[in-house]
This record gives sequence, structure tokens and C-alpha cells, in this order.
Amino acid sequence: MTHLAATAWPLTRLADAFEALIRSAALARTMKPGPPGPCPTVEDDDEVDCWVQAAARSVDLEAEAVEIPVCDVEAFLRQAGPALFVLRENTYPGVLALVRGGRRWVHLVGPDARVRRVKRDEVSDILRRTLEAPLMAEVDDLLERAGVAPTRRSATRTALLREQLASRSIAGCWLIRLPPGAHFGDQCRHAGVTQMLAVFAAAHVVHDLLWVLAWWLIGRAALEGRYDRGWLLAWALLLLTLVPLRMLATWAQGVLTVVTSSLLRRRLLTGALKMEPDSLRHLGVGSLLGRVIESETLESLAQSGAFLGLVAVLELVMATLILGMAPGGLVYVCLRGWR
Repeated sequence: MTHLAATAWPLTRLADAFEALIRSAALARTMKPGPPGPCPTVEDDDEVDCWVQAAARSVDLEAEAVEIPVCDVEAFLRQAGPALFVLRENTYPGVLALVRGGRRWVHLVGPDARVRRVKRDEVSDILRRTLEAPLMAEVDDLLERAGVAPTRRSATRTALLREQLASRSIAGCWLIRLPPGAHFGDQCRHAGVTQMLAVFAAAHVVHDLLWVLAWWLIGRAALEGRYDRGWLLAWALLLLTLVPLRMLATWAQGVLTVVTSSLLRRRLLTGALKMEPDSLRHLGVGSLLGRVIESETLESLAQSGAFLGLVAVLELVMATLILGMAPGGLVYVCLRGWR
């Protein structure tokens, strides 16, 4: 656990861990002189929660205290980040600043401001240790009296502890994120919309290029009057390659739709909750329902129109490039553009 030890902050440096986390995650555009107030005593959960909330508000961020079910620690670490973990376990106290999660590795920022990769299982074991430590002696005694073989004790101990702690939750975690009213571009960037949009565009461009190449091969063979088996095999392989590319583009489009919908709905819900009650007194149920329906219609039209517009631009660029490569194609493209 050398990598995990190098990324753990002392409990007294909670303020430094918070500042390094938001810098590494590029959450705050401008940093203020420092978090509000002195660093709290980590033994008091309420005091730590109030301090983290105030520190997040001081840089226009949002901190949400969460409790992680023991059975869902791995799933949480795969998708969480940025997040702060306060560990009060006697043998391994400290603060973990999680920049982003992953399936096998998570990225933590350490006291030296370096972001390191740590195995996800190591972090999950540390988070569970606070709850597992009081039961460890009892479980070991049970395994000894049951005569479990030494080679199987580790797996058996883990299974028994997970079963006994299935209904328990791990506290001391705060998710640090942009508030719903933040700039929508920043929200999309931190939600991974930019990367997924690049995946969608690249898959669509490669799909169309391979489609053109496939029909160029079969057209060339037909015009030259030769039907070689190798050309037909290449044509069939290119057509088969289009299937995973189309699946990738469809998957990316689905992810983009879900993520952007959640961001928009969260933004609308926050705005609705901040409305003054006096401004709604003269409105009836039908008027409010009409606004909800209109917002959903606008959301669906915006998303479908955005994808159609992006696809149209990509296809226009590719068509222009392909026509420009043909003899006299540059003149034709210029005339069409002038027209």
C-alpha cells in the first residue's frame, strides 16, 4: 500500500487536501485566499460537514455528504470523483482526495500535489476497515473454532464480514461538484460530455469513410471488369467493420442524451425550487403543467436537433473533401459554395 500511503493526507491538513483536490480536478476557475475558518477537529462529524460545506461555497462549488453502503463501495469508487474521504481508523487515519474513479484504478492527489493511480480494491479495503476492525477478532475466533484451513481463511473472513456489514454504511465522504447554476459548458466538461462527443464524431466519421471506401472498391472492380475474390473479401470486411462503429456511435449518442438530460433537469429543478411562492399564486395547475410539457418538448428538440446538426456538418465536410479529390472537383466545390 505504498502508493496509498503516499496519497493520504494527515488529518490536520484537511484544508490543504480540499484545495489540492479542486485544483487537480479543475473545478474552480478562480481560487480565493483560502477556505473559510480554521481547519476543524475531525472527531466531530457535524463540524467537519459544516466546514466542508462552507469551503465549497467559498469557491462556488457544492459539497454533498453521502453514506456509502458497504456492498456498493466498489461501484461508488468506479463512478465517484471528485470526493473527500475522512478516515478515522486507528491504524490508518488520514484524508483521501479522490480526483476521479475507475474500474481498476482510482486517481488520488497526495500531499505533494501529484496525482497517483491506486488500485480500487486497496481504497475500498481501507474504507471498510473502520467498520470491519471491531468484528475482526470475533470472526478470526470463529474461523479458528470452525477449523477453517489457513489457505481459505482470508476469503472466508472477507465473506463473513461482508455479510455482517451488508446493512451498514460508510460515513465521512463528501462529493465535490459544480452547483446546478454553474456555467453549463463547465458542467458538460466535468460530466465527460466533451470526450463522449468526440467519440461520437470520430465513430461517425470513420463509419462514413469506410462506407465510401467499401463502395469505391466494388465500383472500381466493376468498372475495370474484374471480379477478384480478394476485392470482394475486402469489401465484405469493410461492411462488417461498419457494424461495431455504428454501435459505438449509437452508444455514445445514448450516453450523451442521458448525461445532458440529467444536467438540464437538475438545472430546471433547482430553478423551480428557487422560485418565489408569491410569483406562483396567480398560476393554476394547467399553467404549471404546460410549462413542464414545454420544457420537456424543448429538451427533446434541442437534443435531436443538436445530433442532426452535428451529423449534417460532418457529412458536409466529408462530401466537400471527397468531391475536391476528384478531377475538377475543386472547381465544382467552389462553384457550389459560391451559389
